[in-house]
Amino acid sequence: KTIDLKNFGTSRQVRFGHLLGDGSWQVVLAQMQRRVSRDAYGFISCLTAIDLEGNVLWQLGEPSDEAEELGKVSADMALQVYDIDGDGADEVICGWDFEIRVLDGRTGAVKRAVKTPIADQEDEGLIGAPYNTYAFARLNPDGIRICNLRGLERPRDILIKDRYCRIWALDDQLNTLWHDKSPTNTGHCPLPVDVDGDGKDELLVGYRLLDSDGNEVHTAENMSCIASIDASQMDAQIRASRIIAMCDVKNPLTGEYGATYTFGSQKGASPEILEVLERGMLNMEKLLNAYAGKDVCTDGAGAAGGMGAMLIALLNAEMKSGAEAILEIAEFDNKIKEASLVITGEGGLDKTSLSGKAVGAVIEHAKRAGVPVAVIAGHRGDGADVVERMVKYHEYSQSESDALKFFDMAARRLVKKTMDMFE
Repeated sequence: KTIDLKNFGTSRQVRFGHLLGDGSWQVVLAQMQRRVSRDAYGFISCLTAIDLEGNVLWQLGEPSDEAEELGKVSADMALQVYDIDGDGADEVICGWDFEIRVLDGRTGAVKRAVKTPIADQEDEGLIGAPYNTYAFARLNPDGIRICNLRGLERPRDILIKDRYCRIWALDDQLNTLWHDKSPTNTGHCPLPVDVDGDGKDELLVGYRLLDSDGNEVHTAENMSCIASIDASQMDAQIRASRIIAMCDVKNPLTGEYGATYTFGSQKGASPEILEVLERGMLNMEKLLNAYAGKDVCTDGAGAAGGMGAMLIALLNAEMKSGAEAILEIAEFDNKIKEASLVITGEGGLDKTSLSGKAVGAVIEHAKRAGVPVAVIAGHRGDGADVVERMVKYHEYSQSESDALKFFDMAARRLVKKTMDMFE
């Protein structure tokens, strides 16, 4: 089925839920715009709820005729669909105009709202704030998670975060339970999970584990102290399932090209923290190998901070190249036979780009087909020169001369470079 989303469409900010409370599925689409600097303070400008026939149930804000461009904003978004009050119909929980709002899923009407917290912490030490200064008096939320911090029968608490340093925990009445300012990058999506089985969620936030009251329980330093792995409580159905993991990198778990030294610095880890993380990774490598009875630290084991190794060891997962799988599904080789030029790109071009990522796979397939490649990226990292030598054209949106220019300007420069092919 194809649904015409007209001018309220988006590319990635899509949520599904039971807004009508009758078991049928509905979709919530969010358009997003930028404030101040790139994606740092993205905000929702339009929310539209539709059914699976494309009929609009309700709409808030004003849709944009530039929907295709707005859909490309890559920031996270403060939006969830969940039955927070337990009445049998999902609400839409969102950040809107410096408020956290709980909307009636049926109508979009505001059931409950509260101003976002005052952002009165010192700017020093804030992670992710452009120009080292937070731009607004109140928090501009860029993420919402539903969790169970109070040990209720079902999750009814709300976690909100900024980009990427502070988190606030709220109850279902939008009262603040606690807040935390992280000394390390919080990452995109804090993960609520009941680690100790007490009925209350702990929170995995960046390199730290917080308890249900926001107190720090473990940090990356504790990883080297782990003595054993116990997966005895794993669901039998999961254990019996065939798990296939698509992975876009080939990095091992440890070593010079492992998870720590390849990706740690990208996530804001200092050289000192990198050493701590690597000691923990070496310990986890030993424990995972012992648990699985085999060497699990193969190509792709270092993906997603070591998630690959965990999937192989605990779930006996098969690792497959995500890039190769997508190219196969898209029939890429067949489609480029008559192409004059293939254009590809990613956020940052660096030494990891050829380690299983889409850029490297596209270059390899195009090379076999004898088709030149142009690559565009957000920034130029260590090792980008290797990729540059493999392609005909390359361009970046962030160079020393135009670090704050938008990506479309780089695209225009790339187009000018390629025009000589068609003259």
